[in-house]
Amino acid sequence: MKYKLLIISSNDITKFLYDTEIADSYTTRLVDFHDKTSNLIESFRPDIIVCDFTQMQNGVDDFLKCARQLIPQVAVTILLDSNDKQRIAEAMKQGVSNIAFLQNDLEELKLYLKQYKYILQTRKKATEQNTITRKNTFATTTDNTFSNVPLLVDELLSRSNPIFACWESEIRLGLEELIYNAIEHGNLNISFSEKTNALECGNFEELIDERQKDAKYKDKKVFISFNQCPEYDEWYIQDEGNGFDLGISIKEELHGRGIRLSRFFFDEIEYNENGNTVRVRRYVPKYNS
Repeated sequence: MKYKLLIISSNDITKFLYDTEIADSYTTRLVDFHDKTSNLIESFRPDIIVCDFTQMQNGVDDFLKCARQLIPQVAVTILLDSNDKQRIAEAMKQGVSNIAFLQNDLEELKLYLKQYKYILQTRKKATEQNTITRKNTFATTTDNTFSNVPLLVDELLSRSNPIFACWESEIRLGLEELIYNAIEHGNLNISFSEKTNALECGNFEELIDERQKDAKYKDKKVFISFNQCPEYDEWYIQDEGNGFDLGISIKEELHGRGIRLSRFFFDEIEYNENGNTVRVRRYVPKYNS
């Protein structure tokens, strides 16, 4: 089965993307950004959108809201200039699926498309019907003890929509990664470079133990809330750290917060202005009859 890929770009990036494996997986449309893009999204109904904002003046937020409103589960990857901190921050706050840099990330963009092919294939396998008919909420907290995280995620998953059962392992991995990172990089204030150096020196456990005992960090909490609607499940994870600059290089610090991994497990991932709260959402699948 071929999935639908919509590329919105003034640059001809299809020649780069259109290797044999991508061509076999996707029916591809290439268009320039214009006022009627929303009409094309609605008529073509792509599974994935790749939108090049390096030569566009339009706002990322308006485009994402439009795309999500038309097709909630569509995966949206934004191409940006790596120096465009304002738009990187804007995309992070609005729940973009992935960010790639046109100058040097096109090989990684190919990888994204291959990974999304697998995700799309798994979504088509489920036949369960959605049985959730009303809203449900749940909230909890945890301290900075890593061993508590799997049990906490067990509790969260026990409340998830049963229709997500066949994707439990990937949702579990995504939630665990985000909670670990809220503890590690948020509450314990361990930077990506500090973690990298500690891992290379073999003293990462000592660094964690030191921060967990430090009076500045030891009493901080992670707050988790779960919202369930007939249309989606979503989770908020908030730490008591200082947050991070959403416009910094996602190649470094943001990678350390689990963003690049988690983006493949949720339909939306969105950070607040300070960078210390993340909202992730998984939409209930809709299948063609």
